[in-house]
Amino acid sequence: MMVRKMAVMEQLKALKKDMEKKRAEIDSFLFTYENFEYIVLVHLYSFDESRPDYALLKLEFIKTWAGREHLRVPANASCFLIEAGVFRHYFGIPYEAQLAGVFQQFYACFAECIPTRVRRSKSEAERKAIAQHRQRVKKSGDFCPQI
Repeated sequence: MMVRKMAVMEQLKALKKDMEKKRAEIDSFLFTYENFEYIVLVHLYSFDESRPDYALLKLEFIKTWAGREHLRVPANASCFLIEAGVFRHYFGIPYEAQLAGVFQQFYACFAECIPTRVRRSKSEAERKAIAQHRQRVKKSGDFCPQI
């Protein structure tokens, strides 16, 4: 009997499915790492948008204490599809010889915050981040429907 190991961020699949069902192009949630709070915007890929192999969703991390610092990263249920150095720098993770273990600890911490459904109730900071995103999209001419 073969046992399938569940991906550490499996909740992203459920969230994506719920976003598609509810036609929500964007969702958000809060994530705390090392006593710092981040707003995570979750974006669906559009039908004609190019995406990296195996990418499930686009995540956008926003530092709540430094709102202009964003990190946009494609993600799947197992990992973020980003260069390790960029990832480490944004989250303040020091270099270690065994980075795989550090990343797995980060992913496990992150997974605890991932909702499996679109939440209607949002913090003020989340609502502001979504509004700012929509404003950027509107200026660029892309379409982003309401959630």
